[in-house]
Amino acid sequence: MLRTRILASLFSAIILTPISASALVIVGDLPIRLAEDIEIVDGLAYVVSASFPGSGVPTLRILDLAIPSSPVEIGSLDAAVGGAEDVEVVGGLAFITDAFFGGSLRIIDVSNPAAPIEIGTFASEFKAIDVEVVENIAYLVDQFFVNPCGSLPCGSALRVIDVSDPTEPFQISETFIFFTSDMEAAEGVVYLAGNGLEVVDVSNPEMPTTVGVLPENVADDIELVGEHVYTAFRYSNTDPSTGPPGGLEIVNVMDSTNPISVGRELVLGSSIEVVGEFAYTGGIGMDVVDVSNVSAPTRRGSIYSGLSNDVAVYGGHAYLAGQDGLKIVDLSIQDTPVEVGAAVAEDSSSHRWLAYDVAVSGDAAYLAVGDLRVSAGGLRIFDVTDPRTPAAIGGVDTASSALDVELKGEFAYVAADVDGLRIFNVANPSAATGAGGLALAGSTAKVAVIGEIAYVVDRGTRAAPVALRVVDVSEPSAPTEMSVVELTSSGFRCLTPGIAVVEKLAYVTCSGFFIIDVSDPADPTLIYSSRRAQYWISSIDVEEGLAYIGSHDSISVFDVSNPAEPVEISSADDGGSAILVQNGFAYSAGRWGLAVHDVEEPLHPVLMGGFPAERGDWRGLELANGLIYGATGSGGLQIVDLGPEYTRLLPVEIAIRGDGESGAVNLASRGVIPVAVLGAPDFDVTEIDRSTLRFAPASATPAHKIGGHLDDVNGDGHLDLVSHFRIQESGISETDEKACVTGQTFSETPFEGCSAIDPTLPRGRINAL
Repeated sequence: MLRTRILASLFSAIILTPISASALVIVGDLPIRLAEDIEIVDGLAYVVSASFPGSGVPTLRILDLAIPSSPVEIGSLDAAVGGAEDVEVVGGLAFITDAFFGGSLRIIDVSNPAAPIEIGTFASEFKAIDVEVVENIAYLVDQFFVNPCGSLPCGSALRVIDVSDPTEPFQISETFIFFTSDMEAAEGVVYLAGNGLEVVDVSNPEMPTTVGVLPENVADDIELVGEHVYTAFRYSNTDPSTGPPGGLEIVNVMDSTNPISVGRELVLGSSIEVVGEFAYTGGIGMDVVDVSNVSAPTRRGSIYSGLSNDVAVYGGHAYLAGQDGLKIVDLSIQDTPVEVGAAVAEDSSSHRWLAYDVAVSGDAAYLAVGDLRVSAGGLRIFDVTDPRTPAAIGGVDTASSALDVELKGEFAYVAADVDGLRIFNVANPSAATGAGGLALAGSTAKVAVIGEIAYVVDRGTRAAPVALRVVDVSEPSAPTEMSVVELTSSGFRCLTPGIAVVEKLAYVTCSGFFIIDVSDPADPTLIYSSRRAQYWISSIDVEEGLAYIGSHDSISVFDVSNPAEPVEISSADDGGSAILVQNGFAYSAGRWGLAVHDVEEPLHPVLMGGFPAERGDWRGLELANGLIYGATGSGGLQIVDLGPEYTRLLPVEIAIRGDGESGAVNLASRGVIPVAVLGAPDFDVTEIDRSTLRFAPASATPAHKIGGHLDDVNGDGHLDLVSHFRIQESGISETDEKACVTGQTFSETPFEGCSAIDPTLPRGRINAL
């Protein structure tokens, strides 16, 4: 996995993260199905699964974490339970709760982890969901169901069990408590999270007594550290409709009769682990929160990793147990991925917008929005000069939902549902105006513009088939339909289609996968058709003979070198229905957030991480200026810095001319040093965006406004770009042995080139290149 450390300011003049910042990434993935809980003790991980006996999925697995990114299973047990939900390991014993109603507490001898043996059982009355053990006493939460609550859990029983003889556990007492999801126990006291926080005095195990209650939040998980309880909660219990979204709450329980909330941070999470000065919340991925100041917890980073049920931290890594396996996250530096900025399309009494797509050009982001309740939509335009504070600067309306936006030159092309194709002049983003439009049959949902041709996907209606419509937009004020290719019969439709047009071929997903030859736009030909229900919500991107299709929660990779017979070569879970492929990474977004797969080896896509959805599911995404821009289901724009590990640099050659051919650099000089980015058959320097050029450790910008000039400095027949940088701004020191140039092309491909240098202190003359 590429872990190139570069500045987060590489693509922007705005420094968004510290120079040392690096990204949270997934460094290991074990396909342990249905993982519910994980406990780590003395370098061993005990993982329990919600599996049935005989399913082939052991209830308990024991993993050696000697190599954190590659745990090795050393023992397992298919206990006779209906699926485990919690595990507690104390003194060579593993206590496992039954996940089914009418379950039990199982006691496993793990003193020899290679051969765990069940030695005792306690039958619970209802559903055993959590267990804590303190000094030969096991505290068991037993959820129960009663009318009039129907199928919903209304409360729980706290069972106090003597396990001094683990082969014959027996109940000391029971007491009814709030509905409880999780529990923490200390000497003489138990803390229960669920319908609020409940504190129970168990100093007399025969008479447990509730002594304190904090009913504010509906919580999923808690962690006790010293005099504080850290709670992962879903929403406010006092008023769920207006209360805060889920988050981390820190409660002071020094006085157990009067628990007091002292700090809160709004993050996603249904499980929590606290280690040192950090809290790790797992749920849809993981958030890292600095809790060194309990009254002001601050999020440091986030990562998408699919749905997780529990998180454990050990040896600089986080272990996330979820339905599709155990994912391992490197915690070495925790400053990214982070949300840089966000904005919301204005709501009113008459409209509640959903954002369907986003496009970025220069310092402006264009959000395609719509209202499902009424026929209304349009573009909402934001100034993102400073992405930390995107500001609304204008917009234009459409008669129905704007489902997609494509930017070309000074025009924005909008797929506007039953309003057809709409074209707006956005040369001045703060004063966008209508330029033209074309009413089309059906529901216009996706658009791609190549040259003077717009390729429009009609997602179909009950009366009209899914179709590709080819539109001449050479005159934006008067677009004309050139041809139509019907892709399905009437009655077939999809919610969200996808389109990519590459080398005279149009690739479409919409309740199927279709490839159309558009070499003659007036007479396109369908050359491949395959109806697949999973592409009802999907998108597609095509790179180097491979088609990447994002749908629901996965991505699929097809070899389309023979477009008449595409072949699926790989797939990966944890994807999304909006997809963008660039430089060996597949960025896909959906209902759970933004997932990033390393697809440099397309036969084996590897989930690296990403960013969890916190402002509604992502329906569209754009990569620009080194940042990810997302269109969220909450009707807004979300801007995320993923960090350097999620960007692969294109290597280029450079030549640094100092004092002579050796690359000597006179550090005392107040002049400039010429640096040439060398062109090659596969690298055209005229495509370099000179405003993005940065040189040496201090990321110096070009000394001249034009950013450089073209010349063939090495005589190989390919143009090179020669730029000059001020030595005093370069940050080069006497100990540096090389200097690097970074930048990106107009197509936003980042690149880097390095060359040897010989820094010196004597004054000298800088030779011209």
